[in-house]
Amino acid sequence: MRATNLLSILCACYLSVITLNTPICLAAPTGAEGITEQDRLGARSDPYSRVFDKAIDALVKGDSAAFRALLSSTTVLQETRGPGAIDAIIQNAYIPFFDEFASLTEEIATAPTFDISGKTGIAMARSFKTKSGEKKNFVIYLITEGVENDKPRIRVGNLLLNASKEVFQSK
Repeated sequence: MRATNLLSILCACYLSVITLNTPICLAAPTGAEGITEQDRLGARSDPYSRVFDKAIDALVKGDSAAFRALLSSTTVLQETRGPGAIDAIIQNAYIPFFDEFASLTEEIATAPTFDISGKTGIAMARSFKTKSGEKKNFVIYLITEGVENDKPRIRVGNLLLNASKEVFQSK
């Protein structure tokens, strides 16, 4: 199942350790109604970049606990397959995907998004080079879950492996 097809289903949550492009939980397609000008990129991008860096760093280091701590509460609450399902996808898909990470490429595409509970954020399509020179694409969804210590509380809402900016184009 292609990542673009998965994004057309707003309220379903999928988790599979077999297919690398299967997300923990789906974010809404970008460009959907409800995104205000205030939610678009601009001055708010720095907090997103910091969470992006922490998330990728955790996966590259194989630190599933650090990555799990960055997950959106909505993502965690939507998981219905029982204890350990989220940890399994982190251990069996996400960490192996980043195992050969060498460096991020300069390629980046962003778009506003929101999760199934209406929390807004951004989707970032990125890629990296592996130690063998292979290029791998992924899309990470970063969601704002309120304010903590006068700063936006940004969390990872979703991560699609082997996906690119084409997932931004909803059908």
